Amino acid sequence: MLDKKVFGERVKGVRLSSGLNQQEFGERLGITKQTVSGIETGYRATSLEILFEICQQFKVSSDELLGLNENDRS
Repeated sequence: MLDKKVFGERVKGVRLSSGLNQQEFGERLGITKQTVSGIETGYRATSLEILFEICQQFKVSSDELLGLNENDRS
């Protein structure tokens, strides 16, 4: 099961490594700063569309964001 808090920490890592604040990151994704904050703290789930946008725009894999690896797959 996906831990929203861990997912949020990974999203925050992507944002910080891109040198963006929450406002700028949200603008790139078409969401508000408050939504970014909610995702990063694990308070708010994200849509598949936003997950896709993060992966596309910031060149990160969904497996990485979701914490999936070969050992997790059956």
